[in-house]
Amino acid sequence: MANNGKWASYEAALLQVMGCDYEPYPEYWWWYRFLFIPSFAVPSCLIISGNELAGELHFAVLKEQPSDIFEVVYLSKETDSEDLEILRVRQCREMMELLTNKEVQQFRQHLATIQPMLLPDLKFWGRDGIFIRCWCQESGKKHTFEMSHSNAAQSPKYKLLLSASLQLLKPHITDPILLEYLAKNWLFSS
Repeated sequence: MANNGKWASYEAALLQVMGCDYEPYPEYWWWYRFLFIPSFAVPSCLIISGNELAGELHFAVLKEQPSDIFEVVYLSKETDSEDLEILRVRQCREMMELLTNKEVQQFRQHLATIQPMLLPDLKFWGRDGIFIRCWCQESGKKHTFEMSHSNAAQSPKYKLLLSASLQLLKPHITDPILLEYLAKNWLFSS
């Protein structure tokens, strides 16, 4: 899936529409960006970032199925940024929150155990499920890997990374629409 140029453009378009296509952090910041693309639900993105003193998270969800985005990417020869910006205004729900020092330290302890910068792709198998791509940066070095919810559940480090990330997110969600999304999507409710 990920080696397809159109699929990569689709991922980039989803990130842009959700406002998660940025890398504004200096090299001394660490960050993890998860793109969740379920087969039968709307995509979402979670970004967790920080430095030695502070941290923040950004969570965005599309309000409806991304068929418009899919059409812009797959049926046109070029992806028009203006088209995607119009979709962003209409289709995205997002929140940003600061993390406490304690939350950052606990998350960093999990990361030290997992070592995500060394994780390889877990190839997506099957047609249905949740495709997950993770982009990350530690000490100025970047890494990307992919997984699905089903094969990540069978692999302890991937499972711990997802669990730690989602547990960090949940207490910060107060928006009723985002709460409803989390409740309906079993990956987030477990």
